[in-house]
Amino acid sequence: TGDVVVFTDSDCTPGPTWLAALVAALADPGVSAAVGPVVNTPVRTLAERAFASLFAVPRDRGRATPLIGCNMAFRAAVLRRYQFDPVFDLYCDESDLDHRLKADGHGVGFAPEGGMAHRHTVTTRQYLRLGYRQGRGSGRFWYKWGQYYGKELWPTLLLTASAACVPLGTVGVLTFAVMATVHSLFLLYIARALRSQSWATSLAILPHMTVFAVCKMFGNMATLIRVALGRESELVQSKRASRGGGALAPSPAPVTFR
Repeated sequence: TGDVVVFTDSDCTPGPTWLAALVAALADPGVSAAVGPVVNTPVRTLAERAFASLFAVPRDRGRATPLIGCNMAFRAAVLRRYQFDPVFDLYCDESDLDHRLKADGHGVGFAPEGGMAHRHTVTTRQYLRLGYRQGRGSGRFWYKWGQYYGKELWPTLLLTASAACVPLGTVGVLTFAVMATVHSLFLLYIARALRSQSWATSLAILPHMTVFAVCKMFGNMATLIRVALGRESELVQSKRASRGGGALAPSPAPVTFR
C-alpha cells in the first residue's frame, strides 16, 4: 500500500542510512528505481573470495546505473506495472526488469549513502552449483532478448572445444595451451577491470573462476537445449510478449505490497 518497494537479501545487513538514502534517491522525477553500494564482508576461503568477486560494487552511472537485487528500491506504481518476469526463477530476474525499464525510458538512480553489507558463506561445491544455475538464468535472459549465447562465455566455449584437440598430438596440445592462456587472461581482465579485484586475489581465485565459467557454460547450453526440445514454453511466450513493450500483462490477482 506504500509508495516505495525496497529489496534486499537474507545474507545482507543494511547500513544506518540505507532506507532513507534509497527513498531520497527516488525524489528525482527522472528515475523509477534506485540502488546503493554493496560492500562484501571479510571472507575465509578461496571459494568465498571467488563468490564475493561475482558481486561487483555498483557504481554511479547516472540514470543508467544497473539494478542489483540485494539493494534496490522502486516506485510501487512502476513495479506494479512492470513486475518481475516469473520465467526468471534461476537468477537474472533483476537484469530482465532493468532491461525492460530502461527500454521504456525509466532511469535508475544511485544512492551513495544507501550502503549494504553482503555476507558470503559458501563451499566450493555451492559456488560451482551457482555457476550452473547462473548459466541457466543467463541463458534465459539472453534467449529472451535475442543474444542466445553471451559474449562472456565464448572464450569458455572455445577452451572446452580445444580440449578435444589434445589427442591429436603436439598441435592439439599447443592449441589447447593457447586457448587456456587466452581464457585465463580473459578471466583476469574480468576480475581486475570489471570487479576491482587485486592482482593477488585475481590469481588466487583464477582456478575457481575457470571451473565456474565451465559450469556456467553448461548451464547456458542446458537452457538452449530445453528451448529446442520445447521444455521452455513460458520463456518462448515471454520472448514473444516482450516485443510489445517492457510492461508485463496484468496478473490474474492484484499485485499488492505491504
